Amino acid sequence: MLHVWKASGDEVTAMPVGQVRSVRELKQELEGPCGLPRFRQRILRSGVSLDDEAPLDSPADLQLVLLQFASASHAEKAALSEAIYQGDILEVERILNQPQDPNLLDPWRGAAPLHVAARHNRAEVASLLLEAKADVNLQTVYNAWCTPLGTASAAGCVDMVRLLLEASAEMDSRDFCSRTPLMSAAFCGQAQVVQLLLHAGANKEARDDNGATPLLVASQCGHAKQCPVL
Repeated sequence: MLHVWKASGDEVTAMPVGQVRSVRELKQELEGPCGLPRFRQRILRSGVSLDDEAPLDSPADLQLVLLQFASASHAEKAALSEAIYQGDILEVERILNQPQDPNLLDPWRGAAPLHVAARHNRAEVASLLLEAKADVNLQTVYNAWCTPLGTASAAGCVDMVRLLLEASAEMDSRDFCSRTPLMSAAFCGQAQVVQLLLHAGANKEARDDNGATPLLVASQCGHAKQCPVL
């Protein structure tokens, strides 16, 4: 059996060897009981912290340590943003493992990490951020108070839009001008995103501050033919 204990001596869980194959899988299994993602967990054996890829193929007594977020300098916040922009998955994972709060704004871009991923269609990186509990509906001054879904919709990032919808993003959220993600996609002529949002149930009768529906927005911008489903 694998036994996992808190520092207090209370047992967190016990499971047969083979139920999880690695420390990473164990941490993912423990997310429910402990309430924190794997990036904020450490698994120790005989006082030594185990790497996520370490195998768990024999009986063991393990200790679970839960971590607060580490403080992050301006440079460290910017480093996460840059790693996301570059699509550097290993560096993003390393930073999240410090652990660094995935909602900290880049002090120079003014964007949260998930917004950067949304803008540049970094779906694989965004999956890590969501696993680290990034706020899927966070709004910042970046892109006029759009949510990540609004940002991805305007940019035509289909993979990101699909991922954010699967993560229960609010599909009718409003930006600074009361535009929904569907309106943003229509404004930019992003036909694939428009179809995806409509299929997911986005409100095509919503109106912005000027009273315009997504169809009117598309028409005003010359994109009605690209978005016939509206």
